[in-house]
Formats: sequence, C-alpha cells, structure tokens
Amino acid sequence: MKKNVWILFIFLMMVLVACGQRPVGNDLQESTKIETQMEENSPSEEEEVSLDTTTEETLVITGPETPETDIDPKEEEKETNAEAGDKTEGVQAKEKAAKEGNASKPTNSTNSTKTTKNSSQPKNVTTPQPEKSANQPTTKTVKHAMGNLEVPTNPTRIISLSAQYTDHLLSLGIVPVGTINGASGKEVGWLDRRLSGTTYIGHFQSPDIEMILSLKPDLILGVEKHNSKAYAALSKIAPTVLLQDMEADWRGIYKYVAHVVSKEDVANAKLKEFDQRVNRAKAALAGKIKNETVLFMRVHHKESRLFGTKSHVGKIAYNGLGLKAPSITPTNEVELPISLEKISEFEADHIFLFDTAKKENQDVIKEMQQNPFWKNSKAVQNGNVYLLGDLNDSKAGKGLVLYNLILDGVLDGLLK
Repeated sequence: MKKNVWILFIFLMMVLVACGQRPVGNDLQESTKIETQMEENSPSEEEEVSLDTTTEETLVITGPETPETDIDPKEEEKETNAEAGDKTEGVQAKEKAAKEGNASKPTNSTNSTKTTKNSSQPKNVTTPQPEKSANQPTTKTVKHAMGNLEVPTNPTRIISLSAQYTDHLLSLGIVPVGTINGASGKEVGWLDRRLSGTTYIGHFQSPDIEMILSLKPDLILGVEKHNSKAYAALSKIAPTVLLQDMEADWRGIYKYVAHVVSKEDVANAKLKEFDQRVNRAKAALAGKIKNETVLFMRVHHKESRLFGTKSHVGKIAYNGLGLKAPSITPTNEVELPISLEKISEFEADHIFLFDTAKKENQDVIKEMQQNPFWKNSKAVQNGNVYLLGDLNDSKAGKGLVLYNLILDGVLDGLLK
C-alpha cells in the first residue's frame, strides 16, 4: 500500500513540476490532502462538455490564439457589447445594400426610362429603322422659257443639247448620258475628253429624237433658240428645260443649272474656288507682266475674231487677272472680226490664239505667218505667241471647265 502511495506521490510531483506548481509537502498526509482536493475540485461531465463547447466557439470567432491576459469583467462586457454592435451594423448595411440593389432593377412600369449599356435584344427581334420623311419631295417646279415645269429633284440621266450645259454639268460632277456635237458637226475636243460613256445624239439644232428616247433620260436641257420646234416631242420623253437667253453671264446660267439639278452648294463652292485661283494668278502675273499688253484672238478659216473686254474671256483676263488690253481690243463689243490687212495694228506684247487645232484653221495660221506685218509684230519678234489648241469660247460662253483650261494656258504662257 505504501508502495502504491509513493508511486502516486511521485506521479503527482511530476505533474506539478510539469504544470509549474510548487509541491506543498512531502509527507503522505499532504499527498492524501492533495488527492482529496483534486477529487473535490474536478469538474463534472456536464461542466466539461460546456467548457469544450465554449472553447470550440471561441476558436471559431477569434481565429488565431492570443496570449492570456487578466481581463477586467467590466471591460470584457464592453468588448462583448462592441462586437454585438459591429455585427448589428454589418447586418443593417447588408440589408440596406440589398434594398438599393432591388431598387436599381428595371421594372415593368411604363414610366421607367432607365436602360443598361449591356442590355441585349432577342435575336428574332428587328430594331425598327427610322422611316424616310414623307415630306421629302421627289419633284420640284422650275421656271424656264416655256413656263413652269415639274422636274425630278435629283435627276440621274440627263440629256444636254448645248456644249455650255455639258460644261456646267461636268463642273457639278454630273456626266450626261447624251450630248450634242459641236457647230461643225464634230465633237468638241476639250469636252469629249471628259465624256466617258456619253452618247452623241446629233447636231445641237436637230438632235436624234429616237436616240434620245433609247437613252431613257429623266431630264433634258436645251435652248429655246435651237430646240423649241422639237419641244413637244422632247417633252413626251422627259421633262425638258429650255433657256431663252444663253448669252447672259455664264455664272448666272451655271447657277440656274445647279438649281435645276439640286447642286447649288456644289456650284457655290466651285465658283469660290475659281475666283480664289484667279486672285492668286493675278498676284503672280503682276510682278511678271507689269505694263505689257495681251491680245486674245480666235482663229477661223472664214473669219477670225478678236475677243473684247466684254467677252467672257475678256472679263476673266482683263478684269479678273488685271491684264492690260492693247488699243486694238474692242471695248464695246464682245467680239470683233479682224482681217489680215489689220495685222500691222497688232501692237500687242503677247497674243493668244484660240481654236488652232482644226486643220482648216491651221491653214489660216500658216497664211498669217507668211504676212510680213505679222512677222514684224512685237509679239512674234519676241516669241510671245501662244496657241491654245481646241480651246474656244463663244458669245454664249461656256463654263468652269473651259475657263480653268484657259487660265492654265494663260499662266503657262505668261509665267514661262
């Protein structure tokens, strides 16, 4: 028995040493008291379960273990209340966020105007396209030599019965489906080179009605002086616009054509561009030509002509470019016939010859070159005679295509 008691005493001493406790006594009596006290203070099975549950809950909430410290009961109560408050605030924040989320969701209300960027439509639903306005007219009324006429707002197949009309259409970016030959019955060279796909329909005074019909035009542009007799036949094919005065200012005719074909903005831009080009050329010529005179002459096998200051070429050259006209230049006439006998009066520093590409007109030039007065003229002596090929103006005038080409020729000659 004593042996067992000693074994138990040694065992208890080892436990106390391991727990850091100092033994109370060394005798058996003290050992017995300790044993009895241990039995009295040992927790019941119910208390052990409760302790284990508390410990487990504490581990879940607090996470990592912290060193044990002495905690005042009042402080512990405060901390417990603070944790409870934090939990309550967290729950309230979640409930508020949930309410706001539900409020932001689209509803079926007809008053809802909110949309989302990522919203998509079912594949079998077609997005409605805006309908074309019923107020956009397809036709309009224009005034011409024969009265008021209803024409298509945006014609696409136009017949031109005048070289001037053809020039204006080309400048506006429109290539006519059909046009006439020149006065000589041949194509106008500077126009023909720009009429890809255009059909020639005969002389300007007697166009081929059957050929015009085959081209299926939606608009015909003609001249009352030349086409009034065929107006009834032409009108049965397409709306036909006839101008009464084709010898008015070419700018006015150009703007009128632009109005008929609904290209007013293009016309205004083209005219502005041309005027700016003339102004730049005038500045360049001022320092080069100074007081030297310039003459413009149209060569013709029947009757050559001088262009006056009131001609379309004259207005561009003398008014626009600021060139000085020689004394022989007509000032009250658009054009003036000139004979070889008056070549001696050609006291111009520079001479520009129009319409020199035709063979019959080249014969006239050869004859002029044999004339002693011509050979002794200042312009010929100084090598200042310029041939402008098939370029040729008229009383009726032409348009921006021709006048830009003439401007090219004048600048090439005078600024060489």
